[in-house]
Amino acid sequence: IAIAKKESDWGKASPKKDGRECWNYWGYRGTYDQTDSGYSCFRSPRHAVHAVGGRIEKLIEEEKIDSPEKMAVWKCGYDCSWDDPEKIDKWVSDVGYYYKRIYYN
Repeated sequence: IAIAKKESDWGKASPKKDGRECWNYWGYRGTYDQTDSGYSCFRSPRHAVHAVGGRIEKLIEEEKIDSPEKMAVWKCGYDCSWDDPEKIDKWVSDVGYYYKRIYYN
């Protein structure tokens, strides 16, 4: 939920492909039906939740990526050295804010 807030402002923004909605509120760059910019374009909200939820579940359970700091891989991959450190810190801070409000309340 916190990633969706950061990436799409509660679903207000989402990639489009050929003029159609992609239901990708998480900024997910998987291999499924990619847009020109590399985002997955899902066929329905249900498909999006299933695919993105499954990926997040694997990150948490198999790779022990279980905090906003570790989840920065969502923003820039496993090697964030190419990305601006300030942008990474801002992403972690924003996701962390909502993560803590949701998870700890």
